[in-house]
Formats: sequence, structure tokens, C-alpha cells
Amino acid sequence: MPIKFYLYIFIIIFSKPAFSEIINENNLFKREGLFFNKFTNELFTGSVEFKYKNGKIRSRGSFKMGKEEGYWEDYNEDGSFFSKGNYINGKPHGNFKFYHENGILEEEGDFIFGIKTGNWKTYWDNGNLKKEGIWKNGKANGLFKFYNFNGDILKIETWDNGKKVTNTIKTSL
Repeated sequence: MPIKFYLYIFIIIFSKPAFSEIINENNLFKREGLFFNKFTNELFTGSVEFKYKNGKIRSRGSFKMGKEEGYWEDYNEDGSFFSKGNYINGKPHGNFKFYHENGILEEEGDFIFGIKTGNWKTYWDNGNLKKEGIWKNGKANGLFKFYNFNGDILKIETWDNGKKVTNTIKTSL
């Protein structure tokens, strides 16, 4: 009885890897939008890093059954952030942030299973607000405000289900 118990515990502990190895993109191939392990020809599940020719990381994250899953980071060739956010079943989900090459936040907003939703903001490369508006089911909906490089309002647009309804241009700055 005790031997079966210890054998059972041993099998449970060692049947799953103790750590997750990050594999190189060269060990994967893409077919019909899904990533496969080059050696087993099976849908890939695990962590991966994609690199530029100069060896710097281009992106890193995880796949589940060949699709992006969990937190991903993308980088510019100089190593600064390009974007970061979460994926579920290969689709952006939750808060995403995109960055200018100088490292300043360029755009931020939320996705629900790949569809833009809620308040999205875009910024100039000096950090000032460039545009803000609300998205519903992937379509512009409500007020969109546009700002100049110094942060002054240039115009306001009203959108309804992806169609522009009104356009108000600010005449005095």
C-alpha cells in the first residue's frame, strides 16, 4: 500500500514539467493563422520569443493550442516597448498599450475578444493627448475629441455606430 502511494505521488510530480522553457521562434511554423511545433507538427503550447536579426527581442509571450494566450510584450528594434497586452484564444482581450519609438505612450484602450470597446486615448509623442473617444462593439460611438500638439482642442466629432453624425471645429484657440 505505501509503495503504491509513493509511486502515485512520484508520477504526479514528474509527469508535468517543473518549469516552462521559452523556445525560439525557429522551432515554430505558422499555418492557417496557427503556430505549430516544427519537430512534432502539433499545435504549439508554451512560451516563445521572437527576435530581430540583430538578436534583440521582437516579442515574447505564450501560445495555447497554436494561438496567443496571456500576456504579450512587443518591442521596437532598439529594445523599447512597442505594445503590451493580454490575449485570450488568439484575440486581444483587456487593456492594451502601444508606444511611440521614444517610449512615450501612443495609444491605450480595451479589447473584448479582439473588439475595441470603451474609452480609447491616443497621445502625441510629447505625451499630450491627441485624440479620445468611445468604442462600442468595435465601432466609434459618442464623442471623439481631437487635440493639437500642445493639447488644445481642435475639433469634436459625434459618432453613432461607426458613422460620423456631426463635426464641430473649434475656431478660437
